[in-house]
Amino acid sequence: MEAKEGVSEPVVLCKTASSPCSGTYPKGTAIEAASTSSWLLKAGFANITCAESSLKGEVTNPGPTGPVSGIISSLGFSNCGSSTVDVLKNGTFSIGSPSSGNGTFKLEGYEVTVSALPTSCVYGGTASFSLTGGATASLKSTGSLSKTSGGFACANPASLEAAYKVSAPAPLFVEKS
Repeated sequence: MEAKEGVSEPVVLCKTASSPCSGTYPKGTAIEAASTSSWLLKAGFANITCAESSLKGEVTNPGPTGPVSGIISSLGFSNCGSSTVDVLKNGTFSIGSPSSGNGTFKLEGYEVTVSALPTSCVYGGTASFSLTGGATASLKSTGSLSKTSGGFACANPASLEAAYKVSAPAPLFVEKS
């Protein structure tokens, strides 16, 4: 099977850092993560910084016939100073590119409105994170987000800096199936 943007190869989420995996997480497994540092979006008109961010989802395809994927049930942003981040669509996720227990986490189909008076911009599409496996896995992104609407002051793309600690499932490793 040919890899498509690094996530279409067959993978599984493992409880151990061994290949083949000696224990996998099934359909319905909760994915939960909270920020370990400020979520920062450089949106052109302003740098939007939220002290807290979280995501929750559920695995709907646990592999091994393709990437692990699922739905995001909630995205949250708080303590954003005088700015706001409102979630319009939660989106979906996929996990792939296994390498020594690590992989990629892609958030897709989501949309957020970022506002710092008097300007608002909508960003969405795909956000890519590196997933570092371990007893407590982590997600990190230093990528960009596409503008889906907003005026000329809204950067397109906007740069994103975010880091999360994965609290569920734990431990978590990404392995080839």
